[in-house]
Amino acid sequence: MKSFFEIIKMVANEPYSGIENNISSFVDVEKSTINAINRAHNYIWNLHNFPFKNSYLDFKTVAGQSSYEACLGNILNIKLDNANLKLINDPDNFAFEIGLGKPQSFYLDFTTDNRKIVLYKTPDNSYDVRVKFETFMSIKGLDGSLKQSFELKDDKLNLPPEIEPLYLNCLTAKSVCYLLNDVSDENYAPYDKAFTDAYQNLINLSGVKTNTLIII
Repeated sequence: MKSFFEIIKMVANEPYSGIENNISSFVDVEKSTINAINRAHNYIWNLHNFPFKNSYLDFKTVAGQSSYEACLGNILNIKLDNANLKLINDPDNFAFEIGLGKPQSFYLDFTTDNRKIVLYKTPDNSYDVRVKFETFMSIKGLDGSLKQSFELKDDKLNLPPEIEPLYLNCLTAKSVCYLLNDVSDENYAPYDKAFTDAYQNLINLSGVKTNTLIII
């Protein structure tokens, strides 16, 4: 997997990126370059519900405890002992019953600093819970820590190795578009087309439908 510094040098090697292509040190990289690549990455990552974004959080319930730390991502499904839990969309107007039992529903609590998964009923025993979610943590640090944006030179993309080449094609082209920052520039259109072509290849490899979320 390519490091962030290697990705920067890939972008710098593009003829119209405007970046010095013989960068020898990460400290010499301009903030505008880092911002452009992060902006391109966030755009691509959030453009579609790619399967490679899916991750899982597993935990066991504790009898008498209803609230649990939520994952950093968009929750797709929660199973308890392999049975799907129903989402309570409006907990403020839901008729909760007091007492313990085997949970069959859940809701998300945003009233604390850290988002919580709240199970209903409150567990009466220890149960296996699996949360399927789309992760927001698209970058992996050298120490294994997960983050949302590139920060350090050894940061890498948090995705399967077989996806990386096509993803980098998208990232390189879109980064140059942001660096050019002018749709009227004669070099903008070729890179925009290169991104569109690379993105379609990424879609094909990922095997997903093409209803995209357009983010401007």
